[in-house]
Amino acid sequence: MRQVEPEEKVERFATSEEDDEDDDECYEFDDEGLGPSVENSFVIVNNEVENCVESGAASPSEPPLVLQQKAMYMPPRNTQSERRWLAQIKKCYIFKSRESPYPDLVLVNRFPYVQDDGTAEMYCVSNYPEADLNWNLLPTLGRDAQEMIDNQDRWLSGGPVPSTFAMSGRLFGINADAEGFRAGAWNCSDDGQGFGSWVIGITNFRSTAIKPFKVTQTVNEGQRGVNLIMNQTVPEAFAKRWNRGPNVIGGSDTLSLDLDSKRGGNTLEQFVSPGRGVLDCYQQGQREDPTKAGMMRVIVRSCPEGKYGGGCTDDCPRCYNGGMCHDETGECICPPGFMGRNCEQPCGGNKFGVNCTHQCKRPQRDDQCMELLFCMPDPWGCSCATGFRGDECDEFCPQGRFGADCNQNCNCKNDSNCNIYTGNCPEGCREGWKGATCQEECAPGEFGSNCLLKCHCMNNETCDGATGHCPPGCAVGWLGPSCQEPDDCVTNECLNGATCNDLRDAYNCSCPIGWIGRFCETMTPEPCRDLEPCENGATCVPLSEEEYRCDCAETYEGQHCEVQNLPEEAGSPVGAIVGALVAVLLIGGIAGAAYYYLKVKKNKGNDGRVSPEAQGDSDDE
Repeated sequence: MRQVEPEEKVERFATSEEDDEDDDECYEFDDEGLGPSVENSFVIVNNEVENCVESGAASPSEPPLVLQQKAMYMPPRNTQSERRWLAQIKKCYIFKSRESPYPDLVLVNRFPYVQDDGTAEMYCVSNYPEADLNWNLLPTLGRDAQEMIDNQDRWLSGGPVPSTFAMSGRLFGINADAEGFRAGAWNCSDDGQGFGSWVIGITNFRSTAIKPFKVTQTVNEGQRGVNLIMNQTVPEAFAKRWNRGPNVIGGSDTLSLDLDSKRGGNTLEQFVSPGRGVLDCYQQGQREDPTKAGMMRVIVRSCPEGKYGGGCTDDCPRCYNGGMCHDETGECICPPGFMGRNCEQPCGGNKFGVNCTHQCKRPQRDDQCMELLFCMPDPWGCSCATGFRGDECDEFCPQGRFGADCNQNCNCKNDSNCNIYTGNCPEGCREGWKGATCQEECAPGEFGSNCLLKCHCMNNETCDGATGHCPPGCAVGWLGPSCQEPDDCVTNECLNGATCNDLRDAYNCSCPIGWIGRFCETMTPEPCRDLEPCENGATCVPLSEEEYRCDCAETYEGQHCEVQNLPEEAGSPVGAIVGALVAVLLIGGIAGAAYYYLKVKKNKGNDGRVSPEAQGDSDDE
């Protein structure tokens, strides 16, 4: 068996035939992590399986994983079936830890746009040893990579990251002697560790006539309407062309490229795969001059949006703060400055990496990552650190925005501003949002600021996350626009048809006529009912609890209708005299009026005037 050096981390798993006698037998591991010394065992040295032995055993339901030189799901002992499965391995493997869902590998571009006389400088940042990190130049702008190889001693510089920065990793620099080779696409990989992971970064010249709107653009397979956009920085008009890696895309004299019209029958992934998705737009006939061209990279998730897995049938988790779902594993690739299974944890402005283990500079200050471009594993691509935006990542986020490239909206209470690095809201989240960065929408059944209130909707329906409004109405026992006011009338004690009125933590009863009391339990005092004061069939009308009125029947009068008012008897002398007198006066009046009328008519002249004699007679009268 291979001799193991003392400083190496070792775990040994027994696979000898004598172990098969008892399927339930398990070997305990001692404090050094070593099992019993038996023949045909194999060891895991620095996470690498060695001395593998073939066996016909079936694999266990879940293979063991190695985490920090310890076997997950196996300590302190390993079962017989697991030993058989491990013995079945013919080739040595590296088991990745579930605590590191994707490689902790970041390409930091010191100068996203290189000055004409400056150096292109990038850092491959990782927790792996510097010797295990490699750099590669991707063919771009039609240049021959062999020229770079032939001149690497003069043009290139390496070594650790400069002490100006607090990050660990490997420097890759290209000095001004390399001229146009300073612009291009670069591949940082961890091939030395065997994971085969890589991250691609892109540099352009600051003086270039064409700049990409985005250095990287991530799209989903099957996505339609994908446009790649470049910006022209000089006023002169000139013809433009697009290239996809080494392949020329059909004539497209525009700064915008519609992938739908160019990819034909290919999928998006097939279309952009040459050159690992690097495309360039350049002045026609000037492609090899990097000051006449702009480069960008298109990253294609192999699944539709929100899906992942071999058949793209699994639903992606929610990735917060701009994180992206990996199309193969479903894990969230977090932007610089955030971490966690769902990228829900902010780390501040000076940290980046899978678990925010890397820093930009010392001392710790949120603005230390300014003017750096961070390229994370696909499908994230490249962006500024959290809190910054702009071609050279030198602009702070405006009010109401935060995160990498300032792509996230603040969701703060009262529309206040959030922290540009973390998204934290000093006054709390606005209605309908919660979480450390107020990016999580209220779950069903919650609403309000920080989602602290519970819905009370009829039939347990979901309420509006911001207002709490229940479309079907409030559940029994709740009132108000947001159904947050307890209905105290649900258990009211109002009696005799009284109406219950809900108050704040109390209620009262509106009694019908005839009832009084807190619960309308007592009949109202009433003189008509209690005293029966009206006589002779009169109607008693109550006016108050003590007053009343008697409406008397015909021929009765008095306060209680106690006096009878009889009519006069027929044949009474007084009545006869009065009647006769009235008749005489009436007849005399009629006769006098008739006499006067006839006399006046007789004395009128031909002209209609009264004669003097008649006038005199009239005057005498």
